[in-house]
Amino acid sequence: MNDETRGFDVGGVDYITKPISAPLVCARVKTHLELKAARDALERMASIDGLTGVANRRHLDSVLDNEWRRAARSAQPLTSP
Repeated sequence: MNDETRGFDVGGVDYITKPISAPLVCARVKTHLELKAARDALERMASIDGLTGVANRRHLDSVLDNEWRRAARSAQPLTSP
């Protein structure tokens, strides 16, 4: 198994070989930034109602999961009395 295959097997999404070409790195960084922006937009669209702009159940589930984990890490209650 070569280094490139091994990199993708452990979760890599891109691979740049040496010697590094600055234009190639810039193009790949630009592509990854565009992909990240598109993923973020899709996530927002999936968690906010398009008509009302109000967070939906998917958003609630995500926030609740984050808060549950935070409370568990800090050994604090999820709610206050």
